Amino acid sequence: MAASIHPTLAGHLAEAMRLLRRRLRRRLERIRRRPDPERVHQLRVEARRALALVDLVRGAGLTRGTRKLRRWLKGQLDAFDEVRDLHICGQRVRQWLGDEPESERLAGFWAEEERRLADEMVRGLDPAEVRRREKRLKKLQKRLKKAAAEGSEEPVSVAAVRVLEPLFVRVEQRARHVKTPAGIHRLRVAFKRYRYACETLASFLPGLSAPVLAGMRDFHGLMGELQDLQVLRAALRRDGPRLGIGRARLRALQGLLARREGALLGRCQVGARRLGRWRPSGLARRRAR
Repeated sequence: MAASIHPTLAGHLAEAMRLLRRRLRRRLERIRRRPDPERVHQLRVEARRALALVDLVRGAGLTRGTRKLRRWLKGQLDAFDEVRDLHICGQRVRQWLGDEPESERLAGFWAEEERRLADEMVRGLDPAEVRRREKRLKKLQKRLKKAAAEGSEEPVSVAAVRVLEPLFVRVEQRARHVKTPAGIHRLRVAFKRYRYACETLASFLPGLSAPVLAGMRDFHGLMGELQDLQVLRAALRRDGPRLGIGRARLRALQGLLARREGALLGRCQVGARRLGRWRPSGLARRRAR
C-alpha cells in the first residue's frame, strides 16, 4: 500500500468511518419512510461530516479512490442547500423580525416551500447510486483497517498535528480577508473543516478540552449566524414582493437586518484575530489546570 497514513490514525479513522456509514444508512431509511424537512436536514449534516472525514483521510495520506466519492458527497450537499436555506429563513425571521407584522406570513411561505423541496429531493434520491457510494465508503474503511496493521515509531500526536496543520493554514489565510460577510463566509467554510477534523482526532489532542471545543463551536456558530442573516436578506428581496410586501416595508425590514449584520460582522472580525489559540500544536499539548 502506497499510503503513508499513521497506523494508529488509520485505525481511529476506520472506526469513525464505520460509525458514519451506520448513521448514514439510518438517516436514509428514516427519510424514505417519511420525507420530512428535519430529516433532510439531519441527512445533510451526516453528508457534511462524511465529506469532512473523507477530506481528513485524504490529508492523512490515503488518497486513492477518494476523488469520485468526495465529488458525489459535495454534490449531495449542494443539492441540500436550498432546503437548508428555507429552513433557516423560517427560523430566523421569527427570531429577528418576530415583532414585525410580516414575519408570520414569510415564515409560513418558506415552511411550505421547504416541505415541497424536501419531498422533491427525497423522490430524486437514487437508491442504487447511494448503495454504490456506500460501498466506496466501506472499501475506504477496509483500506484504513489494513493500514492500521502496519508499524510506526512516530508518536501519533505528531501525526495528528501534521494532518491538521494544512487545514489550519487555510483558516489563517482566510482570516486575513474578513472585511465583508463574504470573507467571513469563506473563513467559516475553512474553519468548519478544521473543527470537524479536530473533533474526529480529539482523542489525540489533550489540549482540546471541553471548554476549548465549546469556544470553537461558539465562534463557528457566530459566523454561521452572519451567513444566516445574508441568506434571510436575499430571500426577503426575492420573495417579499411575491407576498405583496411593499417597497417601503421591505426597506424597513432590510434596515433592521442591516444593523444586525454590522454588529455581527464586527464580532466575527474580533474572533478572527484570536484564531491562534486553536493552533494544532497547542491543541496537542495538555493545558495546565
